[in-house]
Amino acid sequence: MDLISLLRSPLDDLDPEQRAAAAAVSGGHVVIAGAGTGKTRTLTARIAHLVRERGVDPSSIVGTTFTNKAAREIRERVGAVTGDAAAALRLGTFHSLGARILRRHASAAGFQDRSFVVLPQAEAAELLQRIVEEQRLVRAVPLPDRDPALSDEDWERLSAAADGDRRRETAAFVREAARAIARWKSWGLTAPMVADPSRGRRDQGQEAFAATYLAYQRALEARNMADFGDLVLKALVLLEEDPRVSRAEAGSVAHLLVDEAQDANAVQVRFARALAASAESVFAVGDENQNIMAFQGAYPGAMQAIAGPGATLHVLTRNRRCTDEILRPANEVVRWNRGSRRGALVSGRSGPAPQVVAYDSEVAEAHGIAKAAKQLIADGTDPSKIAVLVRSAWVLKPYEEAFLRAKVPFAVVGGRNALDREEAKDVVAFLRLATSPRDDLAFRRIANKPARGLGQAVVEAIVGHVSASGRTFHEACLAVAEAGHLEPRACEGLEILAEGLRLLYARAAGTKPDGLVEIAVTRTGYEEHLDRSEGDRKERRATVAMLRRSARDAEDLPEFLETLALMSDLEFEGLREGARVRISTIHAAKGLEFDEVFLPCWESGVFPNPRAVDEGVRGRPGDPWNGPIGGGVDEERRLAHVALTRARHGVHVSYATARIGFGAFLGAGPSALLAEADLELTAAPNGDLRPAKATRSSRMPAARGRR
Repeated sequence: MDLISLLRSPLDDLDPEQRAAAAAVSGGHVVIAGAGTGKTRTLTARIAHLVRERGVDPSSIVGTTFTNKAAREIRERVGAVTGDAAAALRLGTFHSLGARILRRHASAAGFQDRSFVVLPQAEAAELLQRIVEEQRLVRAVPLPDRDPALSDEDWERLSAAADGDRRRETAAFVREAARAIARWKSWGLTAPMVADPSRGRRDQGQEAFAATYLAYQRALEARNMADFGDLVLKALVLLEEDPRVSRAEAGSVAHLLVDEAQDANAVQVRFARALAASAESVFAVGDENQNIMAFQGAYPGAMQAIAGPGATLHVLTRNRRCTDEILRPANEVVRWNRGSRRGALVSGRSGPAPQVVAYDSEVAEAHGIAKAAKQLIADGTDPSKIAVLVRSAWVLKPYEEAFLRAKVPFAVVGGRNALDREEAKDVVAFLRLATSPRDDLAFRRIANKPARGLGQAVVEAIVGHVSASGRTFHEACLAVAEAGHLEPRACEGLEILAEGLRLLYARAAGTKPDGLVEIAVTRTGYEEHLDRSEGDRKERRATVAMLRRSARDAEDLPEFLETLALMSDLEFEGLREGARVRISTIHAAKGLEFDEVFLPCWESGVFPNPRAVDEGVRGRPGDPWNGPIGGGVDEERRLAHVALTRARHGVHVSYATARIGFGAFLGAGPSALLAEADLELTAAPNGDLRPAKATRSSRMPAARGRR
């Protein structure tokens, strides 16, 4: 830190609105920070002000952020002002802070030890599927007695159709059960509350999901595992019910700062209040107009609930990102919502007006956008400064294909998470067996990768051997191979796997995670699987390379595995090499900014999302069975506001007059959001189209404000 930095106050570079918030004294504070108004700068300045000018111990400052990447950036910014003191700050997402508390108090939280595994969401879904199938939680409809008149061929066809129906029914139940369990955990419903015999009887559907919840939690606990929802909920239970844990954790918090507070769910609000039980100040920063996480339980009023009754209100309105031409429709579209407490965003900067273009199909729209992006790059725009943002992931495919054909580098974020790709899950499974050598879920995943000639019966026999004997999987594999009952190819493959797993286990404690990734790929035979599997070999190799890069910053394997489990697809995709156009859902672009933003699919039936509008806002905070969910049409407008305000210079809105979706023709046309944002058609590149003004949809309220 240089002399000039030492002489300057952390508040010197702030405008009056920001300075008043950052220098606020004790008590609760709500900072309404609109898009591009310097939210992170204000939050960072407050932390630096507390440490440098008010002498606060940095270890007593706790801050929650939307991503762990944001936490690292805040720490770096504070460190530029305060020096080494920033290392003591306790920063992270709600989930990472919860995980730290659980590892410090693992036994009290019900874990076998502090090395419990945080199960990634994809693997959690696979475990749930296995439990539903093994415990037959979905009642199968039996086949009728065979009609003697049926031929063998007809009977086999009937049986196959019935099997297919059962599989589809089970898959649908698992999806809905996973959704219900995640929501219940975000609302504060614990397994003991579900198991309580004195609780009221729920409807048949909820009771089926409740039984699945209990079976799922028992399976997690038996494996010393936690899922995503457990991290905050279990930590909250400790803070609220164990005085010793509360004294150790909340008793040391003097100042709590919550970034993106508008997106907190009911459990996260309670977690924040429990952490701040004896804090001098609570600083909740966010923007109700950017509350777009209602599908995860976020609800209006969360910021005020975190800051507490009587909190002081601060409002930041000066936008430093967008031009006034972009801010005009962004402000206009959310004016239709009731409850916005701040004035319109202003910047004082001028630029081109947003374009609105109509196309005759989604294919034409995708090719038009790819062509325009290619021209921007040819004119000197960095590809990473260009984004294509859509409401829903199901519309992404035409844009991927168009960018491939146009040979424009791109990365898709918000569709399929890169960490959900098979090769990523496989490598993580190998690594989990290094720290949890009896992890049956991980072993089942990699036992036949590459193909080793092991039948399902052999794999289950090895799993059973581990369960009965307490041996590790590498010991069990070697024992089965040496028993001499397998074909030579299977024996050889099992021995290679056993040696690779043994090596991972032996070196887990003393080898950096990137070295363990190398062992997992090269010493288990998995490299052969990468090259021989169907699909894009280059893409599989790129995913493994991203894992290696991610592993370089981790100190040990448990830390790395937890980081991966909590890492968003946005953070993981950022590990790709080379500048690329980002093709993304609006949700996955939260907190980002770009020079040029393309916003396709602003059309009826796509945006606003009809299902979201129909479902509306349901539930209430404080009800663990039926908590807040859904944002209705208000949230669709907020999504439009977020999409528009990602752009620094240019916004390119478009829609198709016809679209194919879910295998059917969808009548399209301009979205009602265009009319609400006061955006009119500026270009129709196809000669057979006439410019048409968007009109309000019958799905949208007929007058300003919610009805």
